[in-house]
Amino acid sequence: DEHCEHEPRLDSGRSWASMKGHLAVSAIGAIGVVVIALRRIISSPANQLGVRRHAKSKSSPTRTTYSNVVLIKLGGAALTHKDRMETIDSKSMDHAVALLQEHHIKNGIQMVLVHGAGSFGHFQAKEFRLTEGSDAHPEAQLGASLCRASVRKLNAELVARLVSSRIPAVSISPFPSITTNGGVLDEDGVLQNINNLVDKGYVPVVHGDVVSDSAMGHTILSGDTLIERLCTLIRPRRAIFITDVPGIFDKPPEESDAMLLQRIDVDRSTGTLSLPSAFRANKSSHDVTGGIQTKLSSARNVVQGCGTPVFIGDLYSESTVRALSGAPGWGPDDTERGSGTWIRMKSTGAA
Repeated sequence: DEHCEHEPRLDSGRSWASMKGHLAVSAIGAIGVVVIALRRIISSPANQLGVRRHAKSKSSPTRTTYSNVVLIKLGGAALTHKDRMETIDSKSMDHAVALLQEHHIKNGIQMVLVHGAGSFGHFQAKEFRLTEGSDAHPEAQLGASLCRASVRKLNAELVARLVSSRIPAVSISPFPSITTNGGVLDEDGVLQNINNLVDKGYVPVVHGDVVSDSAMGHTILSGDTLIERLCTLIRPRRAIFITDVPGIFDKPPEESDAMLLQRIDVDRSTGTLSLPSAFRANKSSHDVTGGIQTKLSSARNVVQGCGTPVFIGDLYSESTVRALSGAPGWGPDDTERGSGTWIRMKSTGAA
């Protein structure tokens, strides 16, 4: 039949073959539009469909406004007997835990803790010259392992006491995900998840550690350096350094005429600290992380880089309790004086 030798035609006169080709092109075009749209959604900061990105990003998620988190540095000297290898000061550690319990559970203050090593880790780090890199000692790798094992003993004990006091503490070790390059933080790995842990109700507990270094093989990453990086991620309203002395003095506090510096200003543009010209600081013979000079440098960087005021005070001081709680009338700009040192941004027009 003549009609069987030709394709059927639509009323408009177009063949089915032509129509099918048109539909195929349209379908392909629609799929392309959908794919492009999905790519835009996945790559957008908001990611409104909740699609998880698997590609690792070098950029860290930072808060754009100040959070209600208090960043706390528990100095090794406040937790251990620094002159006796691997010896916890049990009374001081219990006092620190009770203080944190009071503020976290009863007052509802969110916290991120960083603790120093004290008499844990420093002796091994000095013996094996870990701050000088992996070529400084023939058994450098063994030394790094011994140092890490020592510091983790202290961390485990602190976390155990915090948890026993019903504080949901979780340990975070820098090694191996956090690395440095010539001693400068390079890849911060797990630190990027701190905000998520805090938002879920945990209290992260980070410690100084041995870390891999792309230039030196390995080095020591101090808790004070970690504080600087965490401030950029967390944007805390205040950072509290708890130690075994009442604050920063113009000279070693064991000297009879040492004077407490209650306020230290940081110049916004230069980062210069308003220290007396005759300022002197001491350092324990086995402290490989720089002692008070490193703390001052870290505090300056926190103030200048994040605008976060820093308080340095004694574990047993009432001033430290008030600084932790953010008590009215007790802040970096208040006129009331007590023990401890506030390090803050220099006021506009200040001398």
